[in-house]
Amino acid sequence: MNNIFLTISRMLKHQSLLALGNLPPRCRVQDGAILCLHSIVPDGQLQPPFHPRRHLAISASFLEALIVDLRRLHFDLVSLGDAIARLKNGSSRPFIAFTLDDGYADNFTLAYPIFSRHQVPFTVFVTTGFVDQTVPIWWVLLETLIRERDCVVLTDRILPTGTLPEKNAAYVSIDELVRSLAADRLNAFFEELLDANPGTQAHTDALSAALAWADLRTMAATGLATVGCHTVTHRPLSRLEQGACEIEILVARDRIAVELDEAPRYFAYPYGGPDDVGTVAPAVVANADFEAAFNLNRMLLRGYDEATAYQVPRIVVQSENLALARA
Repeated sequence: MNNIFLTISRMLKHQSLLALGNLPPRCRVQDGAILCLHSIVPDGQLQPPFHPRRHLAISASFLEALIVDLRRLHFDLVSLGDAIARLKNGSSRPFIAFTLDDGYADNFTLAYPIFSRHQVPFTVFVTTGFVDQTVPIWWVLLETLIRERDCVVLTDRILPTGTLPEKNAAYVSIDELVRSLAADRLNAFFEELLDANPGTQAHTDALSAALAWADLRTMAATGLATVGCHTVTHRPLSRLEQGACEIEILVARDRIAVELDEAPRYFAYPYGGPDDVGTVAPAVVANADFEAAFNLNRMLLRGYDEATAYQVPRIVVQSENLALARA
């Protein structure tokens, strides 16, 4: 096959596969691809004017259309384990594996029924602090807080949030601040933020947005779902010293093993770009007995060996918009 966007888009009658148009222009299909999804939302809920993480949410109908189109194009839809096996052994057929990052409740309520109906395997990479509710899904908290208010009070300044540009600027500013915090400062920061901005549903929304362990056990018991590791607090691992990096990875691994009676085989780096992964985390992951680890380097799968096992690329499906997908 030639360029995956050109090849697939010419064959499509729907827009769903055009989200893969974000591939680099010279990328050519070799063996297959691993797709990365995040939140799955009900149809019609991607439209609020202030939605800074819109690119990480897709509708349930879009997911279903994507599955139908991939099958129509004769892609094998395989588990992550099967994808790795095909990489090791070679594959005569193109294949796709689905993964979902972070651990959103809608992965169970909306995505799981679709995958089950079509008998498509998938992997959920879980941030254990979100599931344990020891850490809120903080970007959901920020989005709700900023959407509700005309200003957001921080300890050292007040950010105006009355207009859409102000809301977007405030989100970017606080987002970067949170990413720079040490893990042991996260909860204190959010307590201070909520105390300074009372009367908000932000914390409740952030906690309710996360999966429960019971949901993960239900999905895993079907054999369709694999549960992978995505750290404790979703830190950019490149910013952490080795000790802190080990805590994020090993504590999350062990929590999953306790809750699901099986240690996770796969790890996904939070944020997933080269600047987010760094050089320390892959070595920690390798020493923690994971079979493979996954980044978000927007590449197709071109082989697998010990040198690449902890930097396996995935492609984020991040648009339902035809014009944006073609960009």
